[in-house]
Amino acid sequence: CTGRYLPGTRSVVVSADTGGTERAQLSLLDLAGDGLGELSPLVHDPAYIHNLLDVGEDRVVYSTNRRDGVEFDVVERSVSTGTERVLFDQGGSFSQALASPDGNWVLLSRMTLIAASSELLLVDTRTGAVRSITDPSVPGAWSNPAWLADSAGLLASSDSATDLFALYRFDVAELSWSEYRAEERANVFAWPSP
Repeated sequence: CTGRYLPGTRSVVVSADTGGTERAQLSLLDLAGDGLGELSPLVHDPAYIHNLLDVGEDRVVYSTNRRDGVEFDVVERSVSTGTERVLFDQGGSFSQALASPDGNWVLLSRMTLIAASSELLLVDTRTGAVRSITDPSVPGAWSNPAWLADSAGLLASSDSATDLFALYRFDVAELSWSEYRAEERANVFAWPSP
C-alpha cells in the first residue's frame, strides 16, 4: 500500500491490492473532517494492475495492463471528471512519470531489456507524440529525473557513460543532453529547487 497527497485537496491517492493479489487498485482517501474516511474507488478493476506513477492537481498518472492483460500502458486520469487519455501504449515496465511544471510534457521512466538499465521517454501532452530521449540499447540506468522550474529542461543522473552516476541536463527545445556535473569518485544526483 502506498499513497500520495493529491495537490489542492485534503485527500490522498492510495494504491493498494486486496488480499495479496498484487493487482493494485487506486482509491481516494478523504482527510477532511475529524478522522480518516472510507476509501472511494478511483480506478478499480480487480482483473488488472493499476500502478500509481504521479499525481498533480486534479489528475493521476498510472500504468495498467487492462488493454490486453500483459502489456502496460500509461494513462492520465482527471480526478474530477473521470476522463482518461492514454499517454503511452507500447508496453513496458514503468517506474516513474513526471509532468512538467507547465503541463506540456510528461517524462516516463521505463526499464529496458538490458539488465539494470532504463530509458526515458518524453510525451508531448499537446500532440500525443512520444520520443525516446535516451538510447535503450546502451546499458545503464537513468535515475532521479527532475524537471527544471521553467519546463525548459530536466536533470537526470546516469551511469550509461561511466561507472558512476553523472548528472546530465536535457534541453527540451534542442532535444539534446549535456553533462552537467560528474565526479571522479562519487555518484552525482540533484533535486532542483522549485
